[in-house]
Amino acid sequence: MKRFLVATASCLAITLAAACGSSSTTAGSGSSGDVIKLMVIADLTAPGFSFPQIVTGAQAAVNEVNAAGGIDGHQVQLLSCDSQNDPNSAAACARRAVSEKVSAVVGMQSLQSNGAITVLEKANIASVGGNDIGSLDRTSPISFPLTSTPSVLFSIVPTMPDHDKCARPGVFSVDVPVATEAADTITKYYARKVPNAAPVRVVSVPVAATDVSAQVSALLEGGTDCVFLLDPPTLNLAAVKAIYNSGQKVKISGATPALPPESMKQLGPAAQGVYSTTGFKLPGTNPAADQYSAAMTAVDPPAIQDTNSEGAYAGVKIVASAAKGLPNYESATVLGALNSLKNIDVGVVSPMPSFPADSGISGIPRTFNTYAYSYVFEGDQYRLTTPEPVNVRDQLAELLATG
Repeated sequence: MKRFLVATASCLAITLAAACGSSSTTAGSGSSGDVIKLMVIADLTAPGFSFPQIVTGAQAAVNEVNAAGGIDGHQVQLLSCDSQNDPNSAAACARRAVSEKVSAVVGMQSLQSNGAITVLEKANIASVGGNDIGSLDRTSPISFPLTSTPSVLFSIVPTMPDHDKCARPGVFSVDVPVATEAADTITKYYARKVPNAAPVRVVSVPVAATDVSAQVSALLEGGTDCVFLLDPPTLNLAAVKAIYNSGQKVKISGATPALPPESMKQLGPAAQGVYSTTGFKLPGTNPAADQYSAAMTAVDPPAIQDTNSEGAYAGVKIVASAAKGLPNYESATVLGALNSLKNIDVGVVSPMPSFPADSGISGIPRTFNTYAYSYVFEGDQYRLTTPEPVNVRDQLAELLATG
């Protein structure tokens, strides 16, 4: 399996612009007229939350689109801008997208995405293929996320085999709002759906923590037998190791992007049997995911491959599909085409019939993908526990609809 990781501080060694940088493909001989511009807006260099691989994922898809003749003969050019986990930088990136007259933004991944979405919405510029981290990612009519953070973080519970047999469930959470929300949802789920289980024990850790041993000890007190991880990779991996070293028999489940395969391999026996969940198909389990991985490698062999870059890759493919045959490629025209797009299938995520204006899920109306693939780590890689994904939509909608 190709390298499939989540960004850490070491990602900063990848050469990318530290501020509003740009990358582009050169229009080939088959191009006609002006190029079609897309832009990545993401936290590319923020300490502890950096995803430069998103640009590589988007560029991989742009290269494939251009090699196939572009969009109606027009070559695609990719720009990128670093939101730096700063609201002012995020807004500046969005203003640059407006001034560059981009057709769409792809792969949005920023803790300060609200600052960008506010500007993009006024300009009718769609944001496609990102994560719904910010509140406006989840509600704005120009937002088309392929990953629902509330859905993915909740799905680590119902996709884990025999989760309903956990007698003493626990949650290991980082102290950021999105994780706190997920911990509350999991707590509510067990109280309502598994009433025989003890109340969920929730232990939180600072996002900048370097030692989690005390928190893990507190989490395991009283015989905790199942642990659900809601932390970034470094903290999740440290927790997996600490739980293993405790000698206590515990089932573990977390989100796949925060339990990266290459890092899991380095944990050795501690990683065996750990479950993870994502809305994306992983390289080594699906031909479309293998194609994504090969395209990433062709752009930058050392580039980190994860669901963030995979989302940007898919976002470019979706925009290209929506834009085909349009009378022009202005952002408002592309936005309209996305809203009427049907039978959306780019291979790396479950097919979606459309992008409905309202998903019907309280608080996250712009959630389109509630399918989750369940994986278990065995040997040196993840394998699917079942070939088909689990749709957590109804369960999540019920939990979010009530207090």
